[in-house]
Amino acid sequence: MSRKENYARLMRRAVESSDCETPMSATIVKGGRVLSVGYNRKGYRGSSIHAEMDALRQLRWQKNGSEGADIHIFRFGADGSHRMSKPCRHCFEALAEANISRIFYHDYSGKPQFIKVSQADSEDFYTIRREWHTNV
Repeated sequence: MSRKENYARLMRRAVESSDCETPMSATIVKGGRVLSVGYNRKGYRGSSIHAEMDALRQLRWQKNGSEGADIHIFRFGADGSHRMSKPCRHCFEALAEANISRIFYHDYSGKPQFIKVSQADSEDFYTIRREWHTNV
């Protein structure tokens, strides 16, 4: 089984922990080692938290942190297929500030994509809209 397939299996389990309308999970990986796993959820300190932010939050106390790490973001449909999982602008900016190197996600057609954070622009990322969550 490939490393990416291992991440997908791990992320499917993490998605099951989400209590949000659009369950997603994210894992931060550095040197082939999983540093943290996050998922989106309601009720985090009185509001919700995105999977990317949850994964970053878990790295606060780790010595080596997220510098140079990659993040894999997953969202699955009811049929188990990959769904759009590109981060929102707010999450992208937090990932860039945390010095994440690359973002791996799936596009609207379910195809895997990646972005080198150093070459991306926050304008390329959507702002959170209610209809995005319900129409995709």
